[in-house]
Amino acid sequence: MNNKKKLGIFLILVLALSLAIGTFAYYSKTFASDENKIRAAKFEVDSNGTLNGNEMFDLTDRPIYPGVEQDIYEFEIDKKNTEVPVKYNITVTPYDELFKPVAQGDSPVNITVLRKVDDNWVDIGGLENVEIVPKNMVEEFKIHMKWEHSDYDIEYQGKPGKVKMNVVATQVDGEVNPDPDPDPDPERPDMTVWYFKWGKTQYIMLESIDIEGAESYQITVNGKKLGNINEIGKVLPAPIGTPHPIDAVTLHVYSPRPWDGRPRQLLWEGEIKNPEFRGEFRPDPYE
Repeated sequence: MNNKKKLGIFLILVLALSLAIGTFAYYSKTFASDENKIRAAKFEVDSNGTLNGNEMFDLTDRPIYPGVEQDIYEFEIDKKNTEVPVKYNITVTPYDELFKPVAQGDSPVNITVLRKVDDNWVDIGGLENVEIVPKNMVEEFKIHMKWEHSDYDIEYQGKPGKVKMNVVATQVDGEVNPDPDPDPDPERPDMTVWYFKWGKTQYIMLESIDIEGAESYQITVNGKKLGNINEIGKVLPAPIGTPHPIDAVTLHVYSPRPWDGRPRQLLWEGEIKNPEFRGEFRPDPYE
């Protein structure tokens, strides 16, 4: 056998050996995990009915006059179901003839916004896009009005004025709190709560509750606080699509709205589990 054939055979053997070695298995393990869970943090800021819609207060039947100073409206911003840090930007805009300047000078009627800090009411420092970082679950504010005496007060007699209130709640950077501290919940009062169906809608009824001064209520169903407020003894509709039977509903019970336009006082709130279902019938008698 000549050298070329020997070399060829040697190369074939080396290649075959390399291929054989290449097929040898190494230790191997596989690790897997599925259905790992994640959820978005809650962002549920509410005015508790104090900024729901226009004409929240009307003082035209109690006209103002030079030298008067008074609080004209209170509102609140509630973040108790929110798990992310937030800020509020508050803008209050007085407008119409009562607040326009005249030839003699600016309007003598001044509007300020006050914030409750501990037991004091403090001016927030402006009316345009004032940033507030909340320290409490519920932040309370009020609109304060003062008519400074001037030499041209007569120019404003009989003039109308309006006030626009706007609050923007925005998430800010910071740590998420997945378990906000709940407000203290007083002992549950005696009450009668039930619900019924008509068509695709389910209706919640707070028929009675043993709380002095209680007049109206709101409901939270499936984590959503509805804007409607109704008198105790009348129904509130749950959102269409609410599962039946209803396993829980949260009640928010309020006092009457004060004569001066301040918001209703929250007297009690709490979750009612498995309210009684009384069948299917028309809601007309209870609306």
